[in-house]
This record gives sequence, C-alpha cells and structure tokens, in this order.
Amino acid sequence: MKRLRNDKRGSSLVLVLISMTFMTLLGLTVIAMTITNIRLKAAQKSSQVNFYNTDNVLDTIAAGIQNASSEASANAYAEAMSQYSATLSSASDSLRDSYTKSFKEKMISLFSNGGCTLADDPTTEYFYEDDVLKAYLSASDESSYIPHTDGHGRMIVDGDTIVLKEVAVLKEENSYETTLTTDIRVDVPEVSTDAHSEYLGYAILADDQIIANAVNATVNGSVYAGTVRRDTSNDTTGILVSGSGSLGNLTIHGKNIITRGDVKVTNGGRLDVTGDGISSAHLWVENLLTGSGTVANRISITGECNIADDLELNGVSDNVTLTGQYYGYNYKEEYTTADLKTEASYSSAISLNGKGDSLDLTNLDQLILSGRTYISKRISDAEKVAGISNPDIELGESLAVKSNQLAYFVPGDFIENPGVYGGQIQGGHGLPGYGTGTDSDKYYFEYGAQGVFAFNYKKYNDYIDVPGFDIMDYVDLAQPLQKYLRHDSTVVDRDVEYFYLKFADKEKSSQFYDVFYSDSVQEKVLDSVNQYYVADNSGILLNNGDALLCSSGNIMYSDGAGGDLKLRIQNNSGIASGIHNEVAMEKSIEYVSRQLSLVEGYSSGTSSSLWRLPTDPSRDFSKSGLKDNTNLFRTLIPDPDALTAYEGALYGGVVVVAKGDYVWESSKAASMGSKEGIIIATGDIELRDDFSGMVLAGGDVTIGATGVTISSNEELLEKMFTEDKQAASPIFFNAFSRYFRKSVDATIGTESDAKPENVSYDNWTRN
Repeated sequence: MKRLRNDKRGSSLVLVLISMTFMTLLGLTVIAMTITNIRLKAAQKSSQVNFYNTDNVLDTIAAGIQNASSEASANAYAEAMSQYSATLSSASDSLRDSYTKSFKEKMISLFSNGGCTLADDPTTEYFYEDDVLKAYLSASDESSYIPHTDGHGRMIVDGDTIVLKEVAVLKEENSYETTLTTDIRVDVPEVSTDAHSEYLGYAILADDQIIANAVNATVNGSVYAGTVRRDTSNDTTGILVSGSGSLGNLTIHGKNIITRGDVKVTNGGRLDVTGDGISSAHLWVENLLTGSGTVANRISITGECNIADDLELNGVSDNVTLTGQYYGYNYKEEYTTADLKTEASYSSAISLNGKGDSLDLTNLDQLILSGRTYISKRISDAEKVAGISNPDIELGESLAVKSNQLAYFVPGDFIENPGVYGGQIQGGHGLPGYGTGTDSDKYYFEYGAQGVFAFNYKKYNDYIDVPGFDIMDYVDLAQPLQKYLRHDSTVVDRDVEYFYLKFADKEKSSQFYDVFYSDSVQEKVLDSVNQYYVADNSGILLNNGDALLCSSGNIMYSDGAGGDLKLRIQNNSGIASGIHNEVAMEKSIEYVSRQLSLVEGYSSGTSSSLWRLPTDPSRDFSKSGLKDNTNLFRTLIPDPDALTAYEGALYGGVVVVAKGDYVWESSKAASMGSKEGIIIATGDIELRDDFSGMVLAGGDVTIGATGVTISSNEELLEKMFTEDKQAASPIFFNAFSRYFRKSVDATIGTESDAKPENVSYDNWTRN
C-alpha cells in the first residue's frame, strides 16, 4: 500500500487532462463573451443608426420651417417698410412692431393652413395642421410623422415666439424603432430697423444722360444715368464728359457710378473717379470709352470697375489709369449653358485703337477679362442698302491694340475664286478638301452662294515662315476663311472684300497668335505697326506681381523699359466654366438690378438670374425701358403726371418739382436763400450753380457752368422726407412711396447667407 501511495506514474496525464479541460472551458467562455459583445455592439449600432435617421426626419421638418420663416421674415420686413419712410429714424420702434406683427401673422396662417389668425388676447388658442409639417418631408419619410388624433396639434404664441407643441416622429428599421417628441420654437428674427434708402446717397439721378460739356465740375456722391432715350442703333452714352481747351474735367467722389449705357470721355475731356471717403467707388457700365479725335483724353478710376462689355481707347495719346479691380465679365447671353456668343456686343475685352495711347494697369490687384477682341463695325446706310451684313470676327486677344487684327488678315494673293472647281478633291469629289496634283497647295471650300474659293495655304505658310507651321492645323476645315465686306460709294462704288482666318475654336486662335507673335517673320512687321498705337515705354503696363490676372484670350503688354510689346497667353483653361462663369453670373444679376432700382438684389435681378438684361417678350428691358416703365424715374415715381409743380424754400432747404425742364442758377438760389434740398423734374435739368441734396430728372442732367459742385446730402434729405411726410399736404413724399417697398436694403432676405437662425427645439424626449 505504501508503495502504491508513493507510485506517481500516470499523474502527469491527469494534470494534463485537467489543464486542457480548464483551458477549453476558459476559451469557450471568452468566445461566448466575444460573440455576445459583437451582438451587443451590432444592436447598439443599429439602434444608433435608427436614432440618427429619426433625428434627421425631425431636422428636415425644422429646416422646412426655417425656410418658411426666412421668406415670411423678408416679406414682413418689406410690408413694414412700405408703411414707413426709410428716413424716419424715430420710427424704429413702430417699424419693429409692425414687422413683428406681420411675421407672426404670416407664420400662424401658414402653420394652421389659414385656420388661425393672430389675436390680441393672450389666452387665444391656436393649432397647427399636421399636413403642413408633413409637407416638408420627402415621400419616403412622410410615414415617419406621427399625426395627432384630430389632424392638428397645439400652437402657442408667447410674446415674440411661436411654439408648435409635441411634434413627434417615429422611425422603424430592422426591428428597431425610435420615437422622438419635441416642441419646435420659432422666434421672430432680429432685423435692423435703422433702415436707409439707397438713393439718398445719390447726388444726381438722370433717367437719360449726365452731361459735363466744356466745364470743370465736381460731384460728391453717387450718380446714375438711365439712357432712356438711347438704343442700340443710336448713341448709347450714359455719362458724357467732353472737353474744350482747358475745360472738360469732371471729378466724381461717390460709392456708385451707374449707367445703363456707356461712360464716354471725348474732345480732350478728363474723368476722375474715387470713393466718397467711406466706401470705395463702384463703376457699373456697358462700355468705358474715349472718343476719337486729335486731343488726348484722360480717365483715372480708383475702385472697382464692372464693365459688361469693353474698355476702348479710341483717341490720340489717350491715357487711362485704373487702380483696384477690373471685371470685364460678359461673354455670353445665358450663363447656365456652355453656348458662347460670337458677337462683339457679348464680349468683354480691352482695345487700344488710337495713336500713342497709354493704359496703366499696374495698380490693379485683379483683372478679369471674360471676352475677346473682335473685328466689328457698324454698317453704314449705304452698306445697308447694298445688303451687306458682316459677321463679327473674333480674335485671340482679350487685351490688345487695334493693329493686332492684321495677324488674322489673309492677303488677297492667297485666295482665288475659281467658281465651280472641276478638278479632283482628295478623298473624293466633295467639298471642302485639299486639291490634288498641281493644285495640292490649295484647300477648296464653298462660301455660300458665292461658289467655291481656293485658299493657297502652302503659300500662306511660307508667308508666316515658321518651321513646321501649317495653318490648316488651326483653322475650321469646313470654312477656313471668312469674308468681311465694305461698300461706300464715296470711296469706291463697289463691294470690297477682305478675308480673315476662321479658327476651329478659341484655343486654336490663341495658339496661332502665340506662334505668329513669337516666331513668324510677319511679327516684326506687326510689331512696328503696333508701336504706332501705343505710347513709348508705357503703352500697356500690367501688374506682373501678385495681381490676379485672368483672361479668356491673350494679353498684350509693354515691358516698361524698352517699350517692346510682349504677350501673355490666356490665363485659364476653359472659358465655359470656372471663374469667368462665376463672375459673369454674379455681376450680370447685380448690374441688371442696379440699372433698374439702384440696389443689389431687386427681385433677384428682376426675376432673371441668368441674363444681362431679361428678354421676356412681355417686358421691355431695352435701354429705352418705356414699354413697361422699367426706367428708374418710373420706379422712383410711378405716376409722374400726378406730381404737383412747386418751387420754393421749404423744410430748411429748396424744394423744386417741375413738370418739364428746369434750370437751376444762382438767381434762384439767391431768391430762395439756399443751395441745398431736392430738385425733381419730369424733363431735363441744367445745373448752373452749386447744389447739395438730390437732383432727379426724367431726362438729362447737364452741368452747365464751370466750377460747379453738386453734392449728396443724406442728413438733409432725411429731414425733408420726414417733414414732408408729416405735412398736411405732402409735396413729394407720396410720389416716392412705392420705391420704399423695393429699394430698402434689408438686413434679412431669402438669400442663403441672409437666412435668420430662429428655429430651435424645446422639451426634446426620446422613447
């Protein structure tokens, strides 16, 4: 027995079996726990997903309420402003009360689907319709909304807050469900009641032209010229500065310089534009032009130039200096499509067309040119009779001198008009195509009813004289050349034909000019001609430092030392997208709005965010604007016939309301004892003496004497509008009342960056 107790044989096996059993049990336990943990985490994740999806449903309802609130807020503000003059600083509390009441009325009516109206009794019970909130959800989420038994919930109006009680949603997914219940608060958004009408900062508002002819004058304040008597076949000048000897200088210190037409400086005139000391200047025009002639014109602008079409220097030794930003933004008619207009009137470029001109852009920090230069001219009466209608010929440059078009000109030596071509065409008998045999140096193509033309492209290649160059790599093979006609019986009693290269696309035209101007024999000839158009050493000066330079075509400039002209190839990869399109859309909307109402967002650019000027056939947005009174004078004063004539001292200044034309001069200032106030005339106004306040004309405003200063006077105008509104028989306030509904620059609106954040949750619970 003792031996058996001391015999340990087999004990190791027992220990191994015990250990293995323990480890197996431990492993099974760990595996079971792991599986349980995985299942728990999966359940938690599914539950979280379900919760977040449910929360998203609730957020969608809140977002819909937020959008509705923004719209109601903007409309309530506009209605409140229609009842109060924007000049009444003392009316802030009353204006705020009117806005608050209007907002609550709109939201209560919306939530109840017209079933409830705002009451003065604080114990009044309101309700909101479930269908109104469900409408904010997508079709797939509508079932998540938990309706009330009778189809509507309780709504409380507590001071400046509207509360939708017990809004509940439920989401069920993969056997998981979450129910969320909350009260939704809608607070009345905060708005600025210190409103101010945009036009009070304007010194001159002319519905046709502002004219400074052979005078030295100063304008302190914004100006507007509506060009209502202008059209595309006539003079389109909105602001005209014309010189004579030492006279012809107009200086404008203003925030906004706006015209529906052109700014033109001619006959040795000078225009200087800067800001008003508080805001920088903003120029909004179709074209910025100098007139042709033998006396130099001068333009200096410090601020932001927004030019829908072109900047053109057309005189001799003209000088234009720009500081700040320049946006030449127009390049197509509709900015939502890739279709580009190939017309000069839809292209923003800069062109130097006179002798010895100078363009200084060294102080621009941004230069954007969305268009290109064109060969374009207005058809003369004789040419119209002859049936000539020339297409605009697009070139490859966004900034260039007039002589650059010679690079695209094809001399007559390279062109034949054989009529019907009888030889074989490579690849068959069809046109267009290359000639064969002895005609292999020619390319044949049809030109409408005028038959077949032959372009001696090999001879043209020799003319360019660049190794490896072939013009056929650049041109439109369907029609490599395009014709330009002139007919003037005073010169020659027949049509004169000119041919220019027609490129396959914009990229090819830029590439061609790069080769031509960098390597060709003809470049030296062209350069010598170009030097005729630009001033020595300062013809076209660019900011080649940190400025943003973006153009659809090439930019020509001077090196500033030897006066040599150099070339900057287009600075963007595609004109139909990117910065050109963004700038064009933004600027186009704002320009339309400012033309018609002075403000930035007038009915979202008169209900069209895509056009330079809307072309709805039921409305007339041409420069005349007479068809449906889109001219500014009618926007300000809807019924000019209802005006009552008045002239005299009133409200501490001068009040003039004239039916027809009016002349302001020193004798009238002396008799009325003041040179400040308001002058309104349905016709033209001529200013022969200083004036401070507002000058508003249904026609032209002409500065008719040298040394005159015209200034805005917002403080005085606020006082005069206030007193006239309170008068027993207002003289001018009522005439302007409609404009307050459209022109006040509210601090809220329907734009995304102006939406008030006034919707929140209360008593949020999860079941």
